Amino acid sequence: MKLAYIVTFYIDKNSDYYGRDLIMTKECFESLTFSENTEVFIYNQGNLTNGEISELLNPYDLKFYIIGSGKNVGIPKARYRLIKHILNTRPEIEYIAEIHLDMLFMANWHVPLIEYLSNTDEPMICPRIISNENSAFLIQDKNTPINFYGDLKTRLSKLSSFTENKVIFGFTNPVIHKVEALKNINYYDAGFLTGMQNFEDTSLLIGYRYYMGSKSNWRPKCNLNSCVFHKIAAQRFRILSSDDYNKNLSGLIRQYGAYGILEWYKMDGNEFYNNIYKSMILDKNAYDLED
Repeated sequence: MKLAYIVTFYIDKNSDYYGRDLIMTKECFESLTFSENTEVFIYNQGNLTNGEISELLNPYDLKFYIIGSGKNVGIPKARYRLIKHILNTRPEIEYIAEIHLDMLFMANWHVPLIEYLSNTDEPMICPRIISNENSAFLIQDKNTPINFYGDLKTRLSKLSSFTENKVIFGFTNPVIHKVEALKNINYYDAGFLTGMQNFEDTSLLIGYRYYMGSKSNWRPKCNLNSCVFHKIAAQRFRILSSDDYNKNLSGLIRQYGAYGILEWYKMDGNEFYNNIYKSMILDKNAYDLED
């Protein structure tokens, strides 16, 4: 089993939250040292130099590689370049884990997820998430408040205690992909998703829906045998500009068309997407059985 991690890296050292974000980032990488054979591919999105990122990560017992010149190219393009870099340079990699800097990982969090992938035809799998919303810690799939205080080792130990032998429908980050599946979909197609972020996960999941075949009625899943803390589980919706939103929504529609949007509605159930599909129908009276 060969696993590579990818992460887009941006910390604003001029921000009032720089100290907090720096601690969060250090704890993220320290938590990864409790998992075996950790290799992280980083895309530098700016503000820190590659040298500063290296200096930050050198104390931790993990391998890391930095690409990108420090320019913020947006989430779709950065993820695309990270995956393409791995496919071009590391053909032995079988799985790719997408992570964020505001996450904490229980020891060997990936093991039950990869075991699940290796024994099923699923193209990707997510863990259970503990989130931090409105000053409360929650088991996200249950919306149940929990005590998640303590030092880093205490919190990592608590993550293990929140696991459950169960698989449910759902999607969240982090996510582990089968490389063979990624090769067969248009992952993070920045040619269509030209905004800085949003709808990149939607685009990815529609691609998997087609890859698995609509007959299978495939939907993404979370394996609760693994548990990860994600501090800001919906951060994109708080920092998104309307221009980026509109660019990527338009790109998503051009990428997959009306029936692609309909397939996403079948997965997601959000009437917003059903209304987009309906708005794209050229002759709404064509389905009448009588003139």
